[in-house]
Amino acid sequence: MIALPCVVRLADRPRGHERSVRTLLSIGLLAGLLLLGGCGGDDDAQGGGGGGGSTSSAPPEGSVEKTGYSFVPPEGWKDAAQAFEGSAIKVDAAYAEPNPEQGFANNVNIIRETPQGLNADDFDQYIEEFRRQAGTQANDAGLSETEELELDGEPARSWEYESARPDSPKINQKQVVAIKDDGLYTITWTARGDVFEESKADLQSVLDSWRWSG
Repeated sequence: MIALPCVVRLADRPRGHERSVRTLLSIGLLAGLLLLGGCGGDDDAQGGGGGGGSTSSAPPEGSVEKTGYSFVPPEGWKDAAQAFEGSAIKVDAAYAEPNPEQGFANNVNIIRETPQGLNADDFDQYIEEFRRQAGTQANDAGLSETEELELDGEPARSWEYESARPDSPKINQKQVVAIKDDGLYTITWTARGDVFEESKADLQSVLDSWRWSG
């Protein structure tokens, strides 16, 4: 007889645990940011592209250094963090392409949370809740299957979907979620639907350049 692994879902846990997980996940999602006109800061991002792999080596040239991590934004993209100011959800970093098209600038934002009680052993439960929230933002096609990957050597999960927002143009998103030490990280990549697939090369460069720091 083959013993099947025990998959614990939120519904199988005590309600107190479920509430705790949902309380930790305060971020939910930031559906695409409409960046009209200017895109935040005036300085171009340095670099573009990054070394591949999960090496935990020194950050590549042109990296943006943040608390707990660093990454290289796509070449020429501008700091767009100020566009998120006033949001109920604190965006730790954001970059956008310099020239919006059809009133929308492709962008990436990163949220770093350090919630009390964060437990890497509950990663699957966090992911289930993230997907539940993402599903409320997706169109009828829903979310893609969850992809397992690594972010500089740490387990991560990813999925993508088309936004249900009635914006024009069509907007697609891809999210990557990871836990490192006391931090819960969400990377959200947002792009116009007509360039979404080709834009994934820029997203991969961001992921390849990602380095964890103390």
